[in-house]
Amino acid sequence: MKKIIKAILRLIRRYIKDYLCNKRIYSEQMREEFYNMVNVPVSMQGELSLSEKRAVEVLWGGINPRLSFAEYGVFKELCGFDPRYMSHQTYLPLVARTLNNYRYTKLFEHKSLLGYLVNGSLKFPRCIIRCVDQEYYNEQMNQLMFKDVVSLCIRENVLIVKDSVDSAGGKSVEKLDLSNLSEKDKKAQVVRVLNERNRDFVIQECVRQHHSTAIFNESSINTFRITSLYLNGVFSILSIVFRFGKSGMNVDNWGSGGIMIGVYSDGTFQSFGYDIQLNKYYEYNGIVFKNRVIEQIPSLLKQIECIHTSCFSLCKFIGWDVCFNEKNEPVIIELNSSQPGVFGEQICTGPIFGVRTQEVIDYCKKKGFEY
Repeated sequence: MKKIIKAILRLIRRYIKDYLCNKRIYSEQMREEFYNMVNVPVSMQGELSLSEKRAVEVLWGGINPRLSFAEYGVFKELCGFDPRYMSHQTYLPLVARTLNNYRYTKLFEHKSLLGYLVNGSLKFPRCIIRCVDQEYYNEQMNQLMFKDVVSLCIRENVLIVKDSVDSAGGKSVEKLDLSNLSEKDKKAQVVRVLNERNRDFVIQECVRQHHSTAIFNESSINTFRITSLYLNGVFSILSIVFRFGKSGMNVDNWGSGGIMIGVYSDGTFQSFGYDIQLNKYYEYNGIVFKNRVIEQIPSLLKQIECIHTSCFSLCKFIGWDVCFNEKNEPVIIELNSSQPGVFGEQICTGPIFGVRTQEVIDYCKKKGFEY
């Protein structure tokens, strides 16, 4: 009798665990779909035919039994139908957490540790202060007292301050201009920033970008988002987009109002880009996109392959935010090693996994999902 009761209790616990997990998955799926669709004009929310819906179900249904077709209607309207497009409703959490185990990969994208945990052939912004769990450190991770932090910061003219975690879309980025201030006012500004920030943040140099990207908008650091996959021992560049802020913006992020343009692997820009409301742009600030070339892109892609496969092999799927400094050297501004964005990237460059879509699906099926 006791064995029967124990078996029943195990079944009940398993049922409750599965129920709570499925509820959490569904909640995250609906949230992600809402975040993407809320900015899409009704005129661009297309409809799939029955045969198109069936094609999506055949491809993705094995890992997402609750498929929604809302995002596929947008892809169809803008780019034409292709079942290989991946909706955020499938991506988060089902694909992202399977490709990248957050228990390991989250640490790599912690902005206070950028350039410290892993060093490779690519440069990172010079770090003045790292704040980790309310403790202050310098670039070499030597611990600092509060007064030492203030002393280091007031030596700089311009600083970039941002939260180290949960800061998607550039929402926590602050440009702190200390030039032309008295020492007293410099200290006051630095103390204000230190008191306002949470327990994890970073203070970095303000990277001066190269003219070739600054011409789009000088007030933001404009970056290339390069998305790569290192799966089953095979490396691929999946997507390259260029992002820049609109006039007066301090950040280039698409979700914060910037513009995103697809880029070919030889560095040639596509003829048009989009903002998050899906307005189409063929030029900006007098700069025509079509046939514009950034010649450093092919060599950058080789460097990313090297650093992904040798230093970040725990992360299967990475989004690299890279700018070119005034010396035309690539600098990694941010590393997205858990859940790099895919919605805008797919609109600009096509299905994110391309010819490797079925391989990724098979990998996710075999490995299985867990929080």
